[in-house]
Amino acid sequence: MDVQHKSNSFQEELQKVRDRTAAALLSQLRTNDRRWLLIDEGFTLAREHETESLFAIANGYIGNRGSLAEGSFLSAPATFVSGVFQQSDIPGSVPELMVLPDWTGVRIWIDDEPLSMQQGDVLQHRRILDFRRGILWREWRHCDPAGKITRIMAFRLASLSDRHLLLHSITLTPENHSSVIRFESAMEAPDRAVSLLAPEWKARRNSARPNVLPLALRVPGRNTTVAFGLTSQMLHSAPKAGCRTIRMEPGRIMEHCEVEVEAGTQCHLQRIVSVFTSRDGGDPFESSMEHLRDVAANGNESAVLEHASAWESRWKAADIEIEGDDALQRALRFAAYHLISAANPDDSWVSIGARTLSGPGYKGHVF
Repeated sequence: MDVQHKSNSFQEELQKVRDRTAAALLSQLRTNDRRWLLIDEGFTLAREHETESLFAIANGYIGNRGSLAEGSFLSAPATFVSGVFQQSDIPGSVPELMVLPDWTGVRIWIDDEPLSMQQGDVLQHRRILDFRRGILWREWRHCDPAGKITRIMAFRLASLSDRHLLLHSITLTPENHSSVIRFESAMEAPDRAVSLLAPEWKARRNSARPNVLPLALRVPGRNTTVAFGLTSQMLHSAPKAGCRTIRMEPGRIMEHCEVEVEAGTQCHLQRIVSVFTSRDGGDPFESSMEHLRDVAANGNESAVLEHASAWESRWKAADIEIEGDDALQRALRFAAYHLISAANPDDSWVSIGARTLSGPGYKGHVF
């Protein structure tokens, strides 16, 4: 009876925010109960490698480390697909979980000056991993050397309802300045991977949706192909239209989105990524392109709602409530979150590695 009541209440929450943007929608659904949250306040460069593992997101099919979008000197951003192992040609080598292109890398420029935690003053910074919703949030308020204060609110997720889908959203607000904002993002295949389809990119991209970008590669030492499809959208209320430029090279995609924003207004960068491999059957390139077009047509809002609903359903079966010890309750949910994130019930040919999908430790092996 109580479970049914919770379910109805959650569905009512979803209905209330159904017409919002993905970022606004998720802000309405954000969990405030700290027993469901892992929070990292401030920024400690020396702990970044550890923090990236703790704040990883995954859905059993694909995982991503909780790296800063702009990176740092000690960052180790990486994406992993369960069951995708590379094999070196060095005698005595063993298969290891392949580090795939990072899809979350976005650098921000304010009037041609990079927004960086190493320059100026960090007024506020925190990463929040929401176990209940399966969302990694980032809140960052920064004052650059010129005195310009900028607020960033971002989230990323690996969809539990659609395991091939990844979402990344960044909302930027210039608090005390009117500036030209530029977002720069890139996805690049690892050095040893074989870049595929480069001569056919322009021919195979859908002319009706030219902003759908492909990146495909063959895994070293294995007959496995991994294909990424990426599309971005920038939303803003600026009087002048923004501009978007794309550069594609073998094994690399680069995007620049630029807009002039007034003080106190917002601009949103929304990114959708689709991932398929030859392990899924069929042509992974075509599958990722078709899937991406379908998701983009339905909108980010629908994808966010389905993801949040899938996690809500999963926790009905997995959550264990502890009374009187909030720290233990949070620790238990943290462990359950990472186990749920590492398991894919749709693929009986993969196991949960010692480091799950949070990093390359133990080469992805099972003990």
